[in-house]
Amino acid sequence: MNQDYLYEENILEHYRNPKNKVEREFEVCETCGIGENVDCGDRAELFLDLDGGEIKKVTWAGNGCAISQAAMSMMTEKIKNEKLSLHDLRLWSPSVIYELLGVKISPSRVNCALLSYKCLEDILKKQK
Repeated sequence: MNQDYLYEENILEHYRNPKNKVEREFEVCETCGIGENVDCGDRAELFLDLDGGEIKKVTWAGNGCAISQAAMSMMTEKIKNEKLSLHDLRLWSPSVIYELLGVKISPSRVNCALLSYKCLEDILKKQK
């Protein structure tokens, strides 16, 4: 079994069973970031409940292709499991998302892969 196959299976698993996903209408959040991929219709919202710079809870809502949804799931799992702070997230670049996905992303799928990062950028630019 090759490495790419394992990563592809991981993406499909996060797509089928997303982590930290909520229904938007039931989620109350003080800090939200929105991302849209107009090319294919993917849309997502990232919700961070903050206490100072500490992240107390991270969730997301949205819909789209397997790559965009898996990236949202994987990103929120990393934030939650590693107990990352807002300061930590300011140090991120798109390469973090590519690393989480673990597969080569074609140019036509870059916007799908980075939808989660767009949501994060939206939050960071709203925070001082």
